[in-house]
Amino acid sequence: MMDALDLRNAVLAGYDWTWAFDDATYARTAASLDNPDFAAVVLHSYRVRIGAVAGDPTLEPLEARLAERPRITVPTIALAGADDGVDPPSAPDKIARHFSDLRRQKVLPGVGHNLPQEASAEFADAVLQLTN
Repeated sequence: MMDALDLRNAVLAGYDWTWAFDDATYARTAASLDNPDFAAVVLHSYRVRIGAVAGDPTLEPLEARLAERPRITVPTIALAGADDGVDPPSAPDKIARHFSDLRRQKVLPGVGHNLPQEASAEFADAVLQLTN
């Protein structure tokens, strides 16, 4: 994962952030799924997320704090993919009430769940705006 400085340097150096899903990329991605625990881990993650099973008990204090929905006080840019079938964009007023320093929010048309890959230029721009 890049830190902010690496990201800034890559953008400034003209790094091509476009996502090209060619056969080689598909093959690398498919290989990462060749893990006997993959399905069990993913299913358990979703079951915890929807409350069907208990999560890690060591994380309960943190989960309790997050359940209180404290306002996020750091500068924030909220991006969402208009075509996200996993976590569809929320109405702007639902987003804004969770932040005390929401700089911008934008729904990106033609973008799904993985913004860093599908809208890399917009994603990098948002990161850079918050690091300046």
